[in-house]
Amino acid sequence: MLFGKYCLLERISIGGMAEVFRAKPFHAANVERYLALKRILPHLAEDEEFIRMFVDEAKLCVHLRHPNIVHIYELGQFQSSYYILMEYISGQDVLGLQKRLRQRRLVMSVAQACYIIMELCKGLAHAHQARDQYGTPLNIIHRDISPQNVLVTYKGQVKLIDFGVAKAASQSTKTQVGVLKGKFGYMSPEQITGGTIDLRSDIFAVGTVFWEMLTNRRLFKGENEFDVFQKVRDAEVALPSTMNAQIPPEVDRIVMKALSKDLNTRYQTCDEMAQDLGAFLRGMDPVYSASHLASWMQSFFDEEWDKEHAKHESFKNIRTPDDVRMLVYGTPDASESGQKPEGATEIWDVEIAPKDNEDLEAFVAQHTVVAAGGFDLDEFVQLDDDDLIEVDDAAPMPQHNTF
Repeated sequence: MLFGKYCLLERISIGGMAEVFRAKPFHAANVERYLALKRILPHLAEDEEFIRMFVDEAKLCVHLRHPNIVHIYELGQFQSSYYILMEYISGQDVLGLQKRLRQRRLVMSVAQACYIIMELCKGLAHAHQARDQYGTPLNIIHRDISPQNVLVTYKGQVKLIDFGVAKAASQSTKTQVGVLKGKFGYMSPEQITGGTIDLRSDIFAVGTVFWEMLTNRRLFKGENEFDVFQKVRDAEVALPSTMNAQIPPEVDRIVMKALSKDLNTRYQTCDEMAQDLGAFLRGMDPVYSASHLASWMQSFFDEEWDKEHAKHESFKNIRTPDDVRMLVYGTPDASESGQKPEGATEIWDVEIAPKDNEDLEAFVAQHTVVAAGGFDLDEFVQLDDDDLIEVDDAAPMPQHNTF
Protein backbone atom coordinates (compact mmCIF):
# COMPACT_ATOMS: atom_id res chain seq x y z
CA MET A 1 0.00 0.00 0.00
CA LEU A 2 0.96 3.64 -0.37
CA PHE A 3 1.20 5.82 2.73
CA GLY A 4 2.42 9.35 2.21
CA LYS A 5 5.97 9.31 0.81
CA TYR A 6 6.34 5.62 1.61
CA CYS A 7 5.29 2.21 0.40
CA LEU A 8 4.16 -0.21 3.11
CA LEU A 9 5.65 -3.52 2.00
CA GLU A 10 4.36 -5.80 4.76
CA ARG A 11 2.95 -5.59 8.25
CA ILE A 12 5.55 -6.77 10.75
CA SER A 13 3.46 -6.73 13.90
CA ILE A 14 0.27 -5.40 15.43
CA GLY A 15 -0.60 -4.77 19.06
CA GLY A 16 -3.43 -3.19 20.95
CA MET A 17 -2.21 0.35 20.29
CA ALA A 18 -0.12 0.42 17.13
CA GLU A 19 0.96 -1.55 14.09
CA VAL A 20 4.40 -1.67 12.51
CA PHE A 21 5.15 -2.01 8.81
CA ARG A 22 8.28 -2.62 6.80
CA ALA A 23 8.39 0.39 4.51
CA LYS A 24 10.40 1.84 1.69
CA PRO A 25 10.73 5.44 0.53
CA PHE A 26 9.93 6.10 -3.09
CA HIS A 27 12.67 7.00 -5.57
CA ALA A 28 15.37 5.49 -3.32
CA ALA A 29 18.39 3.75 -4.76
CA ASN A 30 18.32 -0.03 -4.53
CA VAL A 31 19.96 -0.38 -1.13
CA GLU A 32 19.54 -3.27 1.27
CA ARG A 33 17.89 -1.08 3.86
CA TYR A 34 14.29 -0.51 4.82
CA LEU A 35 12.29 1.65 7.18
CA ALA A 36 9.91 0.64 9.93
CA LEU A 37 6.74 2.72 10.09
CA LYS A 38 4.87 2.55 13.41
CA ARG A 39 1.32 3.82 13.09
CA ILE A 40 -1.29 4.37 15.80
CA LEU A 41 -4.36 2.21 15.25
CA PRO A 42 -7.40 4.19 14.01
CA HIS A 43 -9.48 3.71 17.18
CA LEU A 44 -6.79 5.50 19.23
CA ALA A 45 -6.30 8.42 16.85
CA GLU A 46 -8.70 10.58 18.90
CA ASP A 47 -7.31 9.54 22.31
CA GLU A 48 -5.49 12.74 23.28
CA GLU A 49 -3.58 11.20 26.20
CA PHE A 50 -2.28 8.34 24.08
CA ILE A 51 -1.35 10.71 21.25
CA ARG A 52 0.70 12.79 23.71
CA MET A 53 2.54 9.66 24.86
CA PHE A 54 3.19 8.64 21.25
CA VAL A 55 4.49 12.12 20.41
CA ASP A 56 6.65 12.19 23.56
CA GLU A 57 8.34 8.92 22.53
CA ALA A 58 9.19 10.19 19.06
CA LYS A 59 10.35 13.65 20.15
CA LEU A 60 12.55 12.02 22.75
CA CYS A 61 14.12 9.59 20.33
CA VAL A 62 14.95 12.00 17.52
CA HIS A 63 17.71 13.32 19.80
CA LEU A 64 19.28 9.86 20.11
CA ARG A 65 21.83 9.12 17.40
CA HIS A 66 23.93 6.10 18.33
CA PRO A 67 24.80 2.80 16.57
CA ASN A 68 23.26 0.84 19.47
CA ILE A 69 19.91 2.67 19.47
CA VAL A 70 17.32 2.29 16.74
CA HIS A 71 17.36 5.52 14.75
CA ILE A 72 14.11 7.53 14.73
CA TYR A 73 13.86 9.60 11.57
CA GLU A 74 10.51 11.31 11.70
CA LEU A 75 7.34 11.87 13.69
CA GLY A 76 4.45 12.80 11.48
CA GLN A 77 0.75 12.75 10.76
CA PHE A 78 -0.54 11.70 7.35
CA GLN A 79 -4.20 12.69 7.17
CA SER A 80 -5.59 11.34 10.49
CA SER A 81 -2.83 8.74 11.03
CA TYR A 82 0.03 9.50 13.42
CA TYR A 83 3.24 7.63 12.68
CA ILE A 84 6.87 7.24 13.71
CA LEU A 85 9.36 6.47 10.95
CA MET A 86 12.41 4.57 12.16
CA GLU A 87 15.28 2.35 11.16
CA TYR A 88 14.20 -1.17 10.15
CA ILE A 89 16.07 -3.92 11.98
CA SER A 90 16.62 -7.23 10.23
CA GLY A 91 17.24 -9.67 13.04
CA GLN A 92 15.80 -11.07 16.27
CA ASP A 93 15.17 -9.76 19.75
CA VAL A 94 17.01 -11.31 22.68
CA LEU A 95 13.83 -13.12 23.71
CA GLY A 96 13.85 -14.82 20.30
CA LEU A 97 17.47 -15.87 20.86
CA GLN A 98 16.60 -17.30 24.27
CA LYS A 99 13.61 -19.24 22.93
CA ARG A 100 15.66 -20.80 20.10
CA LEU A 101 18.42 -21.75 22.53
CA ARG A 102 15.92 -23.37 24.90
CA GLN A 103 14.36 -25.31 22.04
CA ARG A 104 17.78 -26.78 21.26
CA ARG A 105 18.67 -27.20 24.96
CA LEU A 106 21.60 -24.85 24.63
CA VAL A 107 22.85 -21.86 26.57
CA MET A 108 24.54 -18.84 25.02
CA SER A 109 28.33 -18.64 25.21
CA VAL A 110 29.66 -16.37 27.95
CA ALA A 111 31.58 -14.28 25.40
CA GLN A 112 28.48 -13.72 23.28
CA ALA A 113 26.33 -12.70 26.25
CA CYS A 114 29.06 -10.31 27.44
CA TYR A 115 29.39 -8.75 23.99
CA ILE A 116 25.64 -8.18 23.57
CA ILE A 117 25.33 -6.62 27.03
CA MET A 118 28.41 -4.45 26.46
CA GLU A 119 26.87 -3.04 23.27
CA LEU A 120 23.54 -2.54 25.05
CA CYS A 121 25.33 -0.59 27.78
CA LYS A 122 26.97 1.66 25.18
CA GLY A 123 23.60 2.57 23.68
CA LEU A 124 21.96 3.06 27.05
CA ALA A 125 24.86 5.25 28.24
CA HIS A 126 24.24 7.51 25.24
CA ALA A 127 20.55 7.79 26.12
CA HIS A 128 21.34 8.58 29.75
CA GLN A 129 23.77 11.32 28.73
CA ALA A 130 21.68 12.77 25.87
CA ARG A 131 21.03 16.49 25.58
CA ASP A 132 18.62 18.48 23.46
CA GLN A 133 19.61 20.94 20.74
CA TYR A 134 20.21 23.62 23.38
CA GLY A 135 22.57 21.43 25.43
CA THR A 136 20.06 20.79 28.21
CA PRO A 137 20.27 17.26 29.69
CA LEU A 138 17.23 15.17 28.77
CA ASN A 139 17.63 12.96 31.86
CA ILE A 140 16.29 9.92 30.03
CA ILE A 141 15.57 6.73 31.95
CA HIS A 142 14.37 3.92 29.68
CA ARG A 143 12.36 2.04 32.38
CA ASP A 144 11.63 -0.94 30.11
CA ILE A 145 14.93 -2.75 29.49
CA SER A 146 13.89 -6.33 28.73
CA PRO A 147 14.75 -9.11 26.24
CA GLN A 148 11.97 -7.93 23.90
CA ASN A 149 13.52 -4.48 23.64
CA VAL A 150 17.07 -5.54 22.75
CA LEU A 151 17.49 -6.47 19.10
CA VAL A 152 20.38 -8.33 17.48
CA THR A 153 20.73 -7.91 13.73
CA TYR A 154 21.86 -10.55 11.26
CA LYS A 155 24.91 -8.32 10.70
CA GLY A 156 25.98 -8.55 14.32
CA GLN A 157 24.73 -5.22 15.66
CA VAL A 158 22.90 -4.72 18.95
CA LYS A 159 20.07 -2.18 19.06
CA LEU A 160 17.98 -0.83 21.92
CA ILE A 161 14.36 -0.04 21.06
CA ASP A 162 11.08 1.19 22.56
CA PHE A 163 11.36 4.34 24.64
CA GLY A 164 7.57 4.37 24.89
CA VAL A 165 7.56 4.33 28.71
CA ALA A 166 10.82 6.25 29.15
CA LYS A 167 10.98 8.95 31.78
CA ALA A 168 12.54 12.26 30.73
CA ALA A 169 12.61 15.84 31.92
CA SER A 170 11.16 17.06 28.61
CA GLN A 171 8.00 14.95 28.56
CA SER A 172 4.57 16.55 28.43
CA THR A 173 2.92 13.48 30.01
CA LYS A 174 3.74 12.64 33.60
CA THR A 175 3.38 9.31 35.36
CA GLN A 176 0.66 9.38 38.01
CA VAL A 177 1.56 8.46 41.57
CA GLY A 178 1.17 4.73 42.13
CA VAL A 179 1.30 3.86 38.40
CA LEU A 180 4.05 1.41 37.42
CA LYS A 181 5.32 1.43 33.86
CA GLY A 182 7.39 -1.42 32.49
CA LYS A 183 7.54 -5.19 33.04
CA PHE A 184 7.58 -6.40 36.64
CA GLY A 185 10.28 -9.04 36.09
CA TYR A 186 12.70 -6.43 34.70
CA MET A 187 12.17 -3.59 37.15
CA SER A 188 14.62 -2.49 39.83
CA PRO A 189 13.70 -2.77 43.53
CA GLU A 190 13.28 1.01 43.75
CA GLN A 191 11.13 1.12 40.63
CA ILE A 192 8.79 -1.69 41.64
CA THR A 193 8.22 -0.18 45.09
CA GLY A 194 7.39 3.23 43.62
CA GLY A 195 10.54 4.94 44.85
CA THR A 196 12.57 7.64 43.15
CA ILE A 197 14.51 6.22 40.22
CA ASP A 198 17.52 7.34 38.25
CA LEU A 199 19.71 5.81 35.55
CA ARG A 200 20.86 3.11 38.00
CA SER A 201 17.39 1.59 37.76
CA ASP A 202 18.07 0.80 34.10
CA ILE A 203 21.41 -0.75 35.11
CA PHE A 204 19.62 -3.19 37.43
CA ALA A 205 17.35 -4.17 34.52
CA VAL A 206 20.42 -4.71 32.31
CA GLY A 207 21.81 -6.96 35.04
CA THR A 208 18.60 -8.98 35.02
CA VAL A 209 18.75 -9.49 31.25
CA PHE A 210 22.46 -10.37 31.53
CA TRP A 211 21.84 -13.00 34.26
CA GLU A 212 19.09 -14.57 32.13
CA MET A 213 21.23 -14.66 28.99
CA LEU A 214 24.05 -16.42 30.84
CA THR A 215 21.75 -19.03 32.40
CA ASN A 216 18.82 -19.11 29.94
CA ARG A 217 16.48 -19.05 32.95
CA ARG A 218 14.14 -16.41 34.32
CA LEU A 219 15.65 -14.58 37.29
CA PHE A 220 12.56 -13.21 39.00
CA LYS A 221 10.04 -15.90 38.24
CA GLY A 222 6.83 -16.34 40.23
CA GLU A 223 3.42 -17.92 40.11
CA ASN A 224 1.78 -14.50 39.89
CA GLU A 225 2.65 -10.81 39.71
CA PHE A 226 2.66 -10.41 43.50
CA ASP A 227 5.21 -13.21 43.80
CA VAL A 228 7.39 -11.52 41.16
CA PHE A 229 6.95 -8.18 42.94
CA GLN A 230 8.30 -9.62 46.19
CA LYS A 231 11.30 -11.26 44.52
CA VAL A 232 12.31 -8.08 42.69
CA ARG A 233 11.80 -6.02 45.86
CA ASP A 234 14.03 -8.35 47.89
CA ALA A 235 16.62 -8.68 45.07
CA GLU A 236 18.04 -11.95 46.39
CA VAL A 237 20.11 -13.20 43.45
CA ALA A 238 22.20 -16.36 43.14
CA LEU A 239 25.54 -16.22 41.34
CA PRO A 240 24.90 -17.07 37.67
CA SER A 241 27.80 -19.55 37.83
CA THR A 242 25.65 -21.74 40.12
CA MET A 243 23.42 -22.26 37.07
CA ASN A 244 26.18 -22.34 34.44
CA ALA A 245 29.63 -23.65 35.42
CA GLN A 246 31.22 -21.99 32.34
CA ILE A 247 30.83 -18.53 33.89
CA PRO A 248 34.14 -17.20 35.31
CA PRO A 249 34.39 -15.22 38.58
CA GLU A 250 34.90 -11.87 36.80
CA VAL A 251 31.59 -12.22 34.95
CA ASP A 252 29.89 -13.25 38.20
CA ARG A 253 31.27 -10.06 39.75
CA ILE A 254 29.99 -7.83 36.91
CA VAL A 255 26.52 -9.36 37.00
CA MET A 256 26.19 -9.12 40.76
CA LYS A 257 27.40 -5.52 40.83
CA ALA A 258 24.72 -4.58 38.30
CA LEU A 259 22.12 -6.41 40.42
CA SER A 260 23.09 -4.88 43.74
CA LYS A 261 20.05 -3.79 45.74
CA ASP A 262 22.20 -1.04 47.29
CA LEU A 263 22.31 1.84 44.81
CA ASN A 264 25.71 2.94 46.08
CA THR A 265 27.39 -0.41 45.33
CA ARG A 266 25.62 -0.88 41.99
CA TYR A 267 27.30 0.38 38.81
CA GLN A 268 26.83 4.14 38.77
CA THR A 269 26.84 4.46 34.96
CA CYS A 270 26.44 2.17 31.98
CA ASP A 271 29.85 3.34 30.75
CA GLU A 272 31.47 1.74 33.80
CA MET A 273 29.74 -1.57 33.16
CA ALA A 274 30.63 -1.49 29.43
CA GLN A 275 34.29 -0.83 30.31
CA ASP A 276 34.43 -3.84 32.64
CA LEU A 277 32.84 -6.07 30.03
CA GLY A 278 35.21 -4.77 27.36
CA ALA A 279 38.22 -5.48 29.58
CA PHE A 280 36.99 -9.05 30.15
CA LEU A 281 36.42 -9.65 26.42
CA ARG A 282 39.85 -8.28 25.46
CA GLY A 283 41.39 -10.92 27.71
CA MET A 284 39.82 -13.72 25.69
CA ASP A 285 41.33 -15.53 22.71
CA PRO A 286 39.78 -14.97 20.27
CA VAL A 287 38.33 -11.58 21.17
CA TYR A 288 34.59 -11.81 20.51
CA SER A 289 33.44 -9.30 17.89
CA ALA A 290 30.48 -8.23 15.76
CA SER A 291 31.72 -10.57 13.04
CA HIS A 292 31.37 -13.55 15.40
CA LEU A 293 27.86 -12.44 16.36
CA ALA A 294 26.86 -11.99 12.72
CA SER A 295 28.14 -15.44 11.80
CA TRP A 296 26.25 -16.98 14.71
CA MET A 297 23.01 -15.15 13.90
CA GLN A 298 23.09 -16.11 10.22
CA SER A 299 23.73 -19.78 10.99
CA PHE A 300 21.50 -20.10 14.07
CA PHE A 301 18.59 -18.41 12.26
CA ASP A 302 19.44 -19.74 8.82
CA GLU A 303 15.83 -20.15 7.65
CA GLU A 304 14.90 -16.64 8.76
CA TRP A 305 18.06 -15.26 7.13
CA ASP A 306 17.19 -17.00 3.85
CA LYS A 307 13.64 -15.61 3.99
CA GLU A 308 15.04 -12.13 4.51
CA HIS A 309 17.12 -12.49 1.35
CA ALA A 310 14.06 -13.71 -0.57
CA LYS A 311 12.00 -10.74 0.63
CA HIS A 312 14.72 -8.36 -0.47
CA GLU A 313 14.57 -9.84 -3.96
CA SER A 314 10.80 -9.35 -4.08
CA PHE A 315 10.92 -5.79 -2.70
CA LYS A 316 13.94 -4.36 -4.51
CA ASN A 317 12.07 -3.40 -7.68
CA ILE A 318 9.42 -1.34 -5.87
CA ARG A 319 10.60 2.22 -6.42
CA THR A 320 7.59 4.25 -7.56
CA PRO A 321 3.81 4.36 -6.99
CA ASP A 322 3.43 2.85 -10.47
CA ASP A 323 5.38 -0.21 -9.29
CA VAL A 324 2.80 -0.66 -6.53
CA ARG A 325 -0.05 -0.31 -9.02
CA MET A 326 1.60 -2.90 -11.19
CA LEU A 327 1.70 -5.35 -8.29
CA VAL A 328 -1.92 -4.72 -7.29
CA TYR A 329 -3.60 -4.37 -10.69
CA GLY A 330 -1.20 -6.00 -13.13
CA THR A 331 -0.57 -2.78 -15.10
CA PRO A 332 0.21 0.76 -13.90
CA ASP A 333 -2.92 2.29 -15.43
CA ALA A 334 -5.34 -0.57 -14.73
CA SER A 335 -6.56 1.23 -11.62
CA GLU A 336 -8.52 3.61 -13.86
CA SER A 337 -10.86 0.78 -14.82
CA GLY A 338 -11.50 0.02 -11.14
CA GLN A 339 -10.76 -3.67 -11.72
CA LYS A 340 -8.62 -5.31 -9.07
CA PRO A 341 -7.48 -8.91 -8.79
CA GLU A 342 -9.35 -10.97 -6.22
CA GLY A 343 -7.88 -10.43 -2.75
CA ALA A 344 -6.01 -7.24 -3.69
CA THR A 345 -5.85 -4.46 -1.10
CA GLU A 346 -6.52 -0.79 -1.58
CA ILE A 347 -3.48 1.00 -2.91
CA TRP A 348 -3.76 4.03 -0.63
CA ASP A 349 -4.05 3.47 3.09
CA VAL A 350 -5.72 6.84 3.66
CA GLU A 351 -9.16 8.39 4.05
CA ILE A 352 -8.96 10.42 0.83
CA ALA A 353 -6.87 9.00 -2.00
CA PRO A 354 -5.45 11.21 -4.77
CA LYS A 355 -7.46 11.53 -7.95
CA ASP A 356 -6.24 10.09 -11.24
CA ASN A 357 -3.36 12.13 -12.70
CA GLU A 358 -3.10 14.22 -9.51
CA ASP A 359 0.42 15.34 -8.59
CA LEU A 360 1.34 12.79 -5.92
CA GLU A 361 4.10 14.84 -4.29
CA ALA A 362 1.74 17.78 -3.91
CA PHE A 363 -0.97 15.49 -2.53
CA VAL A 364 1.37 13.99 0.04
CA ALA A 365 2.75 17.39 1.07
CA GLN A 366 -0.77 18.75 1.51
CA HIS A 367 -1.83 15.90 3.79
CA THR A 368 1.37 15.42 5.85
CA VAL A 369 2.49 17.24 8.99
CA VAL A 370 6.01 16.53 10.26
CA ALA A 371 6.07 17.21 13.99
CA ALA A 372 9.67 16.19 14.75
CA GLY A 373 12.75 15.14 12.84
CA GLY A 374 12.43 14.77 9.10
CA PHE A 375 13.40 11.94 6.78
CA ASP A 376 16.39 12.74 4.56
CA LEU A 377 16.51 10.42 1.55
CA ASP A 378 20.10 11.34 0.66
CA GLU A 379 21.26 10.51 4.18
CA PHE A 380 19.31 7.24 4.12
CA VAL A 381 20.93 5.88 0.97
CA GLN A 382 24.46 6.48 2.24
CA LEU A 383 25.52 3.38 4.16
CA ASP A 384 27.50 4.03 7.33
CA ASP A 385 30.60 2.02 8.14
CA ASP A 386 28.64 0.38 10.95
CA ASP A 387 26.32 -1.18 8.37
CA LEU A 388 29.17 -2.85 6.48
CA ILE A 389 30.20 -5.63 8.83
CA GLU A 390 32.03 -8.39 7.05
CA VAL A 391 31.53 -11.92 8.33
CA ASP A 392 34.82 -13.76 8.63
CA ASP A 393 33.84 -17.42 8.27
CA ALA A 394 37.38 -18.51 9.07
CA ALA A 395 37.50 -16.79 12.46
CA PRO A 396 37.18 -19.17 15.40
CA MET A 397 34.00 -18.50 17.31
CA PRO A 398 33.30 -19.22 21.00
CA GLN A 399 30.63 -21.90 21.16
CA HIS A 400 27.45 -22.12 23.17
CA ASN A 401 27.08 -24.90 25.71
CA THR A 402 24.50 -27.62 26.25
CA PHE A 403 22.45 -27.76 29.42
